[in-house]
Amino acid sequence: MYIINSALLEIERKDRTILTSTPITEFILKKSDKWLSKGIEEIIQLGDNQQHTSNVKANMTSWKIWEDTKYFNQLFNDILNILRSLDLKGLKGPNRTPIMHECWGAHYKDTEKTHIHNHEPAWYSFVYYLKTDHNCSPIMFEGESLDISVDPKPNMLLLFPGYLNHYVPPTKGERVLVAGNFMVNIS
Repeated sequence: MYIINSALLEIERKDRTILTSTPITEFILKKSDKWLSKGIEEIIQLGDNQQHTSNVKANMTSWKIWEDTKYFNQLFNDILNILRSLDLKGLKGPNRTPIMHECWGAHYKDTEKTHIHNHEPAWYSFVYYLKTDHNCSPIMFEGESLDISVDPKPNMLLLFPGYLNHYVPPTKGERVLVAGNFMVNIS
């Protein structure tokens, strides 16, 4: 694990300004090539449930991929364990548990992209790359004091606050990923 950016960020929202030092974090997971290949097949087989109507202008599964396939359940548990192990603001205090709110797969081909957006009101978001051609586009994080480009690679997991604006420029080559959002359950 290493932190890509931990600078003080000032994020302008419609109703407030958020000042934070929350980092974008990158992990390289150790899933086998066989596991990655099967995951790619699962996402491609699930097809384009969204019909390019979301910010993602590529083939995209349903918002609750875990209802369509159990294949990624261990990955989701791994990500939950990583979130719990980090000293993140939203989990400080008693009886706070991260819960997956949404999760989807996406399959980008030449010229496909994602428009700039964020995942509010999600507490934390993630993207996990199963396949990335050497010339596929980076994910771009953008804001008042933020301009970060991350070149994806297979087995890369990015965790970032849900309020960060991000996009993917038109890609060259193919990329397959699983992305999702977490909320915090306070019981």
